Amino acid sequence: MIEIGTHVYVQRKFYTHHGIWLGDEKIIHYTGEPGDVANAEIAVTTVDQFLKGGDLKVRDYPSPFPPAEIVARALLRLGEKNYHLLYNNCEHFAVWARLGQPKSVQVERGVEAAFKFAKDLLKPPPCGKSPT
Repeated sequence: MIEIGTHVYVQRKFYTHHGIWLGDEKIIHYTGEPGDVANAEIAVTTVDQFLKGGDLKVRDYPSPFPPAEIVARALLRLGEKNYHLLYNNCEHFAVWARLGQPKSVQVERGVEAAFKFAKDLLKPPPCGKSPT
């Protein structure tokens, strides 16, 4: 049984989608699909609507807030339409509800990978060798 206020997620093809478990088979999360951020908003949906055929997973980490307060914090943002892939996505929302600070591990990993790629791309070739 999943406790209310738990950070849940589902693996999609190229990313993970996150929300907060409300109980009674309901999850609060940013709705919308990649490429359709204009319609993204924080909403309560059924677990089946959240999963879209995927498997429910739990991200387990301690929270300074009791479960009921996590739920109350999440519900304060119900109807919000300020989605931003890098600064305010579904993972930012779920972590904020549990910890009080927004964070997205998948964004951080993506930014790190982009910087590494750019650094490798701009690295000069070894001395005496021409680039291919």
